[in-house]
Amino acid sequence: ADGQRDTRSAVAAPDVEHPVAALVTPRYAASRTVVGLATDETGRQITRIAKLARSVAHQTTLIEESRMLDAFLARSIDRHHVPTGHHLALNAGCVALVENAVDGYPLDRRAVRRNPSGALRAGLAWLEQVPTSDSVEPFDGERFDELIGRPLAAIEAALPGSSGEDPSSSRAGELLSTLRGMALPVVFEHGDLSHPNLFVDPADDLVVIDWEQARPDGLPLHDAFYFIAYLAESVDRPDDDDSLIASYREAFSCSGWARPDIDLHLERLGIDPRQVPLLNLACWTRMLAQALGSPPTARTRHRADRMWRAAIEDAERCAR
Repeated sequence: ADGQRDTRSAVAAPDVEHPVAALVTPRYAASRTVVGLATDETGRQITRIAKLARSVAHQTTLIEESRMLDAFLARSIDRHHVPTGHHLALNAGCVALVENAVDGYPLDRRAVRRNPSGALRAGLAWLEQVPTSDSVEPFDGERFDELIGRPLAAIEAALPGSSGEDPSSSRAGELLSTLRGMALPVVFEHGDLSHPNLFVDPADDLVVIDWEQARPDGLPLHDAFYFIAYLAESVDRPDDDDSLIASYREAFSCSGWARPDIDLHLERLGIDPRQVPLLNLACWTRMLAQALGSPPTARTRHRADRMWRAAIEDAERCAR
């Protein structure tokens, strides 16, 4: 009840004309916030959103999300691809992140199936405007440990039979070690480029919300891999592991439907196409470590694990 009152107060701040119309508590286990929605005078248009941490321990997540939005906007030329007017509000000692509502429709699975080419075009256009370093930097030191070493260690600790019965983490480690010292651009990552974080605005541009997993020192293609996996699953609706992997590989194969656009993206970033399997493995290594370290569903963990193992197979095949 206190959290609900604080959320209402945060949205209905003095500069907001209309009170909270609804409170939304996401049902998925990993959700750390309660969301308040404010509307215009008609009650039909959402104008303002406030996210309030479910517990004091989760308040740092909102502070970090606000910091990431600030960092992205400071480096981005085109600012309409992210929520606007964000600020932190303090109510009764609780932090809330308040921002203007996105004007558009959610790019959910049905929307992707209605217009898959439009969804791909909007996503890749969004990736093209993401802040990226002008020069490449050696992928080494603390950044390598943060993005590769620690996720691998987390997977190894969580895998059944980590004493040696399952060699997957060792195989992944050997493959990913070849990225150490490699010259790679530094890319601003969102970290979760899929529904329900995607909206299409009236100009058919993608607007991305929920920046709590973002980082400014990310790896190239991380968001692209995750986004295209989301599109492939939305269109093909795979019902088993083999279909899931086949769907993803069909998108990324040399003649795959996403490959021409990905190749153009690689060219802009100055990345050798031969690095794609390793960067794909890096992506799913981090996604699996994240799934193992938070409370998502068993299905989410299984999906990440299957994608990770398929990425190991693909990287090994390309390394031969």
